[in-house]
Amino acid sequence: MAFESVDGVVATLGAAVRRIREAMGEAGTLTEQRANTAMYNVSELLELVADMLSKAKCVAEAKGGSPPVVQLCATWRLLEVEGVPMLIRTKPATAIAVREGAVVFQRDHVVLELRGNKVRLCKWKYCKELDPASREQVMEILPQLNYLLREVGWHVTKSHEAMVLCAKREEPSCLR
Repeated sequence: MAFESVDGVVATLGAAVRRIREAMGEAGTLTEQRANTAMYNVSELLELVADMLSKAKCVAEAKGGSPPVVQLCATWRLLEVEGVPMLIRTKPATAIAVREGAVVFQRDHVVLELRGNKVRLCKWKYCKELDPASREQVMEILPQLNYLLREVGWHVTKSHEAMVLCAKREEPSCLR
């Protein structure tokens, strides 16, 4: 079975999603409700990144590809170098990679990075790092976080849609 390292990254992202969602709790105020929404939105983006990796691995295996590089569709490639997976797209330039222990999604001028329990969101050079499972921390930077989530979320969602189309075209069984 090729690209086993993808499973580890997907498991890491899944664990982060579960941790964030379990920490949400009931909201007693409007601010707490907005913080819960932001926390959920962060978890949803991590879930989409994990789903892109899973679909890419499925398509690569269905095509009979093996590391180091498998072309999935016209613009998508799945790589594995020294046990480290990377999903890249040439246009628009997009990458999901593991760098120095962090899972990083990068497209154009936005970055979503998961390192341990911390998530870093960036648009251009403006970045915020937080523990998305800490509602207090989320409430402190809610306006800035919502600003970043709008842009980062758009890019992650569009990349996910493109990966779904790739899977649909190349190997429809991967959509299940």
